[in-house]
Formats: sequence, C-alpha cells, structure tokens
Amino acid sequence: TYKKIGYFASWGVYSGRNFKVQDIDASKVTHINFAFADICWNGIHGNPSPDSPNTQTWSCQDETGNISVPNGTIVQGDPWADTGMSYPGDTWDTPIKGSFGELKRLKAANPHLKTIISVGGWSWSNRFSDVAADPQIRANFANSAVNFLRKYSFDGVDLDWEYPVSGGLAGNSYRPADKQNYTLLLQEIRNKLDAAGVTDGKAYTLTIAAGASKLYQTNTELDKIAQYCDWINIMTYDFHGGWDAKSGQNAPLYFDPADNGIDPQGFNAANTVQGFLDHGVPANKLVMGLPFYGRGWDGCASANNGLYQTCAKGSSKGTVEPGSFDFWDIQANYVNKNGYARYWNDVTKTPWLYNASTGTFITYDDAQSFQYKTDYIKSKGLAGGMFWEFSGDKSKTLLNALSDALPH
Repeated sequence: TYKKIGYFASWGVYSGRNFKVQDIDASKVTHINFAFADICWNGIHGNPSPDSPNTQTWSCQDETGNISVPNGTIVQGDPWADTGMSYPGDTWDTPIKGSFGELKRLKAANPHLKTIISVGGWSWSNRFSDVAADPQIRANFANSAVNFLRKYSFDGVDLDWEYPVSGGLAGNSYRPADKQNYTLLLQEIRNKLDAAGVTDGKAYTLTIAAGASKLYQTNTELDKIAQYCDWINIMTYDFHGGWDAKSGQNAPLYFDPADNGIDPQGFNAANTVQGFLDHGVPANKLVMGLPFYGRGWDGCASANNGLYQTCAKGSSKGTVEPGSFDFWDIQANYVNKNGYARYWNDVTKTPWLYNASTGTFITYDDAQSFQYKTDYIKSKGLAGGMFWEFSGDKSKTLLNALSDALPH
C-alpha cells in the first residue's frame, strides 16, 4: 500500500480559487496536509521580509480571538478560513467551524483518512531557526503541536521549514547550527507526540517537507531526521521557473543533458531521491512530490519548440498569479488550443507547451508523466506520492492517475 498525500491550501476557500474541503475526493488519498499554520513570536505571526509574498503580520489568534502564548507556539494561519467560516451543519454555537470543522466531517465519512497540520511553508519559515535554537522554545513548539492536534482533531504535524541554514526568504532567521538544531527540534516533537499517543491511544504522525536541492541535503542531518519522522515529503518540483533566464521543466523525472540550466544534472526527481537514499534515508520513508501546476515564460526563442531557450521573462499569464498555471486551466485552455502545441520530452518524461506566435512556454505534468513517476515510485520502493495542491486539479485527472497507480 502507498501513501497518497495532498496539500490543501487554506487560502483556496476564497474567491480566487473557490476550492473548499468538501470539494476533495477523499477516497483517492490517504492523508491531507493542511497548509499552513504559523509560529507565534512576541504575540504576532507572519513574515515582514521585503521579499515575502505577503509582508503582513497578524496578532496570534484562535477561534475565540487574540491569545497570549509563549514564543514558538503553533497558531492558526487564518482563523477566519480555518475555524470561523460557516458551512452547512454549523450553528452559531459550533465551537470549531471553517475548514478544520469540515476536515473533521470529511474524516468521519472516510475512516481511512488522516489529516496533518503543516507548519511554515515558503512564506512563514522565518521563525524556525529561532525555535530550533533554544531548548525551552523547542519544548514550547512540541507541546503546542500536541495541543493543536488534540484540539482540532488532526492526526499529525508536518514541518515545512524552507530552509535550514540558507535558501529561503532573505528576512528569515538563519544559523549554521540549524543543521543540528533541526534534528533536536524533531526529536523533541517526536518524544512529545509519542507520550501523547500513549495517553490518547493513537499514533500521532511527524513528517517534514524537504527541499529537493543538494544544498538541502548538505544543510540537514537526513539520516538522523529519518529516525524521528514517519516519512519525508520531498518537494521534487520547481526545478525550473520564471526566475530562470531559460525555459526548462518544472518537475523532470530524469536528467536531460540538453538542459543547460544552473545545476541541470541535480535538478531532477530521480537524482534528488537518490541523494536522500545516499544520505541514509530508508526508501520506505520517502514520499516523492508531484505538481498539480505548471510554470511559464514569455518571449522564448523558437528553437527546439521553446525548450531550454532564452526567454524574455516569466509569463505574464497564469491561473491566479502570473507564471503559475493550474493543471485544470492548462487542460481546459492550453493543451493544443489557442495557438499552443503539446510536446513530449522522452528523456525527462514530462510534457511542455509552446506557442510559436507569442513565444510563451509552459512546463507542466499530466497523466502520462504521472504514470512514469508512479512507476518510478514503485520501482524504488518509496512510500508513495505527495502533491501540491488539490485545487490545481479540479478535473481530478491527475488525482485519478495517482490514485489508480498507487493503491491504498
């Protein structure tokens, strides 16, 4: 049996995406990672770093309003969406509404399903280094994880620290000792979760989302981390995007010698997985990431139908934000439509689209590339597949491909 883990983005409930918990086909997955909770520090959460996608900060709150909690406490990222919005069946005095309440209903209807709260992410990883550096704050974090799971009926916690030592937003806290401190933080959480599990009669899950780069493998003690985590979700996507001067594949499975990018030989899923294995992570504790989205550029040269060509800039087009395309949107409006032709890279085992008249290039995954990736997961004895995120595949084409290939 395989783990099939889907991220649900808390902001997806708003009008930009309009994707609610009840839109999830829970029969197709084993776990839902709810993204994201944040870390309270001096009474606020958020990341004011100038390069943050959202520089706003908020007071730390729960469903009742502002709360006073120790530094390092896990708090709701968006209390209105997470526990405040009303759904059918909620009344004025329902204590936990919002997406958390809906997840609880979804689990009741699907007894196999487990839910995990993910903490941090790209925007909210600014305090992880501070948390991990101090034994008391590590304990605060771990205790709050237990309290959060119990209060909101989650089955585990997932740390999305992007990234220890270096590599995230410029305003994040960083220390060389993050490498060792991350292990200590996970050890503390593991101990607290196990003790709570004995009391509660259940096994609480601890996982992390891991970067796909060689630098991430160097900046963490993966062999030690693996001892404390139930599994590791590797973010094997975003290898190329509009931040690159040349077009490339968002999530190549294998190395293509024709890719002359920054680190082409390392920038592929197979190389990343092998790196984690070489660093001592057991195969049955590795979950490979698959994207439900694509990335694009404008003004790409026409040679090789736009692939690995110099481009003018990241695409001005996108589903919700420029340069990023949800799979359902690609499927409905771009694949062999509106001047876009589909091409297949038989080396990386991924498709792409190119519009010769505009020079727009879109890299993405589809059911064909998912077949190669799920075959790879099985051939390597990995634990399963993880995807970002549910609302990108409203047609459920990719979800079905993943579910059919990896039984649970």
